[in-house]
Amino acid sequence: FAALAVLLKAPDRKKSFKSVEDSLRIKISEANHTLGFENLAQSVDPLIQQCGPLPESNTSDTAWDFSCVTLSILFELKNILKDGALLSVQHKSHLRAAAEFLSALGVSPLLQPGVGIPLESRCNAPITFPRNDTKKLSYLLRAILCLMQNKNTDIYSVFTANLMLDILAGLFQLSHEDKSFKLETSKFIRSTHPPTVMKYLLLLLKPNPKCPKWFLLTTTSYLNKCLMSPGGVISTVRALHDVQSEHDVLEKYAKTARIILQPDFARNAEYYKKLCPQVLYLLNSSNEEYKKVASEIVQGLHLKNAEFCHQGLFFPICQVFEQDFGDLEGRLILDQEQEIKISSSVELLILLISHSKISPDVLSRHFNDICAFYLATRKTGGTPALRCRTKDLLSQVIVQAEEASIWHTISTLPEDCLESLSEDSAVAQAMFSNFLKRFSTVDDLQEKMLLVSLLSSLAGLPSVQDEFMKKPSDQLINLLKVLLEGESAEILDLALMLLLAIISHSEDNLKKCQKLLPAVQKLRTSKHISEETKILVEQTFAIIATFGAVSGDLLLVEKKLKKMFKEKKKIEEIKPQKPQQAGPAKLSFKESLEEAADEEIPVKGHGYLSLTKLIRNKDQYSKEQAAELFQLAVSGMEHDDSYVYLAAVGMMSALILENLALLPKLAENYNKQELSLPLRNRIGEALLQVCKNLGEVAGSQRQILLNVYLSGAKDANPTHRASSLSNLGEACKVLGYRVSSDLQEILLCAQGLSTSDPDMHVRRAAALLLALLLQGLGTQAVNTLGSSSLDVYRTMKELAQSSDETLRLQAQLALEELNRGIKESIFKPQPMERHIYITSPPPI
Repeated sequence: FAALAVLLKAPDRKKSFKSVEDSLRIKISEANHTLGFENLAQSVDPLIQQCGPLPESNTSDTAWDFSCVTLSILFELKNILKDGALLSVQHKSHLRAAAEFLSALGVSPLLQPGVGIPLESRCNAPITFPRNDTKKLSYLLRAILCLMQNKNTDIYSVFTANLMLDILAGLFQLSHEDKSFKLETSKFIRSTHPPTVMKYLLLLLKPNPKCPKWFLLTTTSYLNKCLMSPGGVISTVRALHDVQSEHDVLEKYAKTARIILQPDFARNAEYYKKLCPQVLYLLNSSNEEYKKVASEIVQGLHLKNAEFCHQGLFFPICQVFEQDFGDLEGRLILDQEQEIKISSSVELLILLISHSKISPDVLSRHFNDICAFYLATRKTGGTPALRCRTKDLLSQVIVQAEEASIWHTISTLPEDCLESLSEDSAVAQAMFSNFLKRFSTVDDLQEKMLLVSLLSSLAGLPSVQDEFMKKPSDQLINLLKVLLEGESAEILDLALMLLLAIISHSEDNLKKCQKLLPAVQKLRTSKHISEETKILVEQTFAIIATFGAVSGDLLLVEKKLKKMFKEKKKIEEIKPQKPQQAGPAKLSFKESLEEAADEEIPVKGHGYLSLTKLIRNKDQYSKEQAAELFQLAVSGMEHDDSYVYLAAVGMMSALILENLALLPKLAENYNKQELSLPLRNRIGEALLQVCKNLGEVAGSQRQILLNVYLSGAKDANPTHRASSLSNLGEACKVLGYRVSSDLQEILLCAQGLSTSDPDMHVRRAAALLLALLLQGLGTQAVNTLGSSSLDVYRTMKELAQSSDETLRLQAQLALEELNRGIKESIFKPQPMERHIYITSPPPI
């Protein structure tokens, strides 16, 4: 590193050099002197041994000599450095400078004009040494690839970040000039992280007027190969996420989708078969940008081939709904796996409909199944969140759908279901508009009667009246004319109801309805309508004919309208009844105890919840019976049903919070071997709830809380050890710097178990403990850990290379927390304050 520092040091400004070559020769001489060599040949000997003889050169090439000396030093470093060796910031800076010099003086001048990214666009004042020597370029790239063989060294990471563009450009040029180099190029690309390769391939394709055509074809060919490889789409999305600018986010998503969909569909059907599972993976990811890119891809694929898009994407998503849900009364019970699958499908469908321009009509083949699922769960089936999101999905389909089969299914939904959906004004307006359109196209009388009933219900909604009645369209007026000429009494009632609602809003509406006057006049002479309807026709005729001057018997009109609308009593007209006063506390406490002792699971769970409320409200009888309630809570935590034992855990935590003297008694039971494992884990959950609810006050009980979990971490059962470590991490997150007295014991426990425990779940929990501990310490992490910071860093760095994905994630989270704590402690934000003194001088 000392030799590198001398070699890469900026030239002394006080000294004058005839040329850049003179400066480079002096640097080479100084570096050889630092290494103890007398001449250039001695310093380059290691390089010759690694990669064969140097290419012969008739003329002195200072830049080439400089590159060879740099590579020679790097080869010595490669032989000395071990896997995972930690380099200082200054040493990494020397490596980056070496990579940049190899680019500027070594690889870049050997490339043909227009190949790769020009050096002029990467630095302000580039110095080039133009030459064309294929042997030197081949030798130089072989040496660089030899240095990058070990991916666990900093040389590999630095060269990947600073030399990848020149490496790829050089390999493509050599492959074009020498076909034998194609195999080595393909091998290098396959061995490199796919998103990294895709990123630099995309950068090489940036517009360059001097770029040779063969280079564009070669780069595009490798780009397509990477794109069609397993995981190629995901790698492309990640690469474009890093490469593209953020100034136009929507255009960024669209451009990504266009690149991924660029292969011709007819010629690359196999590629599109591989594409669909990867798009589904992106849609299910937690990254919002990936989801939006995936929705753009779905939209583009739908335009290319709608049938293939349905079979490859929408069918797998909707397949979960294609099952017999049995009872459609809204009481379907789902297991956890079904709940997760259906929730995921519902979220994906909402995402695709809301974030892309794909019409919901694409769901026409599956809409019956989606509606059947909603009907089966709309009351008590599934979680409230799932029912709500399924309702949101139906609402979005209703607002945007045009497919006749979808609207036929909607019209057959139960009345209470439609009433619930029409609470959304946009949904109500869409239903009213589409039902009106369908009415004019339907010939079946029974279906027409159904639509009349639906339109009658919707017409009374304020949102529908605001949209259609205040400013009626010509289409609605023409439809009313057809309805007024109908023979059915129900259709006639609907037409009169809508007409009266329209003309009651404004004079402009009266003018629009003048064209309906002949139809109303004809109804006055009809003998097929009831007397009540005839009176209503007379009133309507009088209002339209006189432009509202004669309003007739408005009370009769209002009565008729209310009857037609089938209005219910308004909420404000129903006076709320005063709640009955509860009985004495003793009776309430007794009833809760009886419920908790009941055998029925719902009653038993409700009893525990009632007792929890009484405890939190500081009920006197609850205080007196604390010991009995403690035993009752313990027995409830032994119950098999989650509704009961979760309520019992909540009751136990509330009881401990009201009486902290019971905390040691509960802690003693946590590590008792004679108790069942589920009970011990639930006691640990109760202790954790106590810790979280105590908050800042938890420091007074830290010895009990920490000791009980540390003892559990030594248990023979791996499940109990993992649970104890996880709970200990949550407790440390709450306690923060207050754990300093027990910090060394916690660190030894976490570091030891994370690396040596035979059970993977325990190692994961130990890594999570370190992450939560660092999160709790926050900006004080480095000061509190002291000299242990380095040990923690090394442990987590080692775990970050683990083969287990979850363990790597936990270790990475711990490293991020440690880095954040270091940054916040070193770079503290300076407060922007200014003190102004008006009536008194500033303090001295």
